[in-house]
Amino acid sequence: MAKVKFGLSEHTLGREERAVVFEASDESGKIGELHVSRGGLRWYPKNSRYHHFASWRKFGEVIEENVKKTP
Repeated sequence: MAKVKFGLSEHTLGREERAVVFEASDESGKIGELHVSRGGLRWYPKNSRYHHFASWRKFGEVIEENVKKTP
C-alpha cells in the first residue's frame, strides 16, 4: 500500500517556492513528490530532475476523464 507523508500547519498556497509537498512511497520505497501550489500540481518522479505540471483546470479535466466516479 502506498504511503504519503507530509507536514502541514495553516498554509496559504503561493508560488512553487511555497508549495505544499507530499512525499509518496510504497513498500519498495519512494515513488516521487507531489508539489501543490496556487498555479497547479507538479509531480517529480523518484530520481528525476524534471517534473510533470498540470494546471488546476487541466488536473480537473484529467481526473474527470480518467478516474471512476463514486457516490
